[in-house]
Amino acid sequence: GKSELASIRFPAWHLGQYPHHELINVGYNLDLPMGFSRKVREVFRDPQYQAIFPDVQLDPDSQSVEKWNTTQGGGFTAAGRGGGITGKGAHILIVDDPIKDQEEADSALVREKLWDWYQSTAYTRLAPGGGVLVIQTWWNDDDLAGRLLAHVELPRQLGLDRLDPFAATELGDKERHVRLTLRGRVRVEIGRASC
Repeated sequence: GKSELASIRFPAWHLGQYPHHELINVGYNLDLPMGFSRKVREVFRDPQYQAIFPDVQLDPDSQSVEKWNTTQGGGFTAAGRGGGITGKGAHILIVDDPIKDQEEADSALVREKLWDWYQSTAYTRLAPGGGVLVIQTWWNDDDLAGRLLAHVELPRQLGLDRLDPFAATELGDKERHVRLTLRGRVRVEIGRASC
């Protein structure tokens, strides 16, 4: 699914291309991104991966699940929502499922804490030219995805209050998958859910 591509395959590919880059993967708790971290390391160790990216190696002195490095100085950090990433940098910040379930999504306190953490801590970790990838169920107009979309001008320019990936709109079927850029640094992906 989406997490397989965004939190496992993409980091492995990106670090294969840019082994000096740092990635931070954040989920609603630490267990989720640590699972992704294990799987990315498995991809790195796969002989097929090594055949494609022979110069990219895991640093033998830095291979913990929570934080590991490449021999070229890049690496992968796993963190839970609101967790300690202060002092760490990221060329790519992946936020995968920052909300656990509908109950959390319905909590104004959880949504506000997530937004505050995203603005004050997570987003500030980006290196110049870095980017953010957010993957989540859009539970609420006021959750992280909803708030990020509220900052994007395209929906307002098109006369839409909200881009609904499940409903036919004036954009037409081909445009249901919309890529928007927020302040030139954050890409928001809205796509039709695959069932």
